[in-house]
Amino acid sequence: AGKQGERIGIEQQRALKQGVVSARSKLDSTRTGQEVGARTTADVLNAQQAYYGVRNALARTHYQVLVAALDLAAAVGALDEQKLGRVNALLALNLETEFEITESTESTEMILEEILHLLFSVS
Repeated sequence: AGKQGERIGIEQQRALKQGVVSARSKLDSTRTGQEVGARTTADVLNAQQAYYGVRNALARTHYQVLVAALDLAAAVGALDEQKLGRVNALLALNLETEFEITESTESTEMILEEILHLLFSVS
């Protein structure tokens, strides 16, 4: 059940990541349309709302996958103080990079993968 949930979370992340790319493309084209008079400010605001909504959904999915992994690790006895400290350090590192609003979610995804490996690798 844990692996299936993890797989679903990863698939959801992929879909949302593509959604971020699509929403950004729409936002860019809407801004261009506004510059040439074909789109209104309301159109731009709607496109911005859609873009940031998808980014928010992706961040929530990352968080849900992380919490599920921590719950699973705790349930099977694979979570100890040392691993939890390492997870915390990785999250702090990610928090520093996420304050910069960027298009890329690669740093978050890499840190999430590292946390999953840390929690479920055989020592």
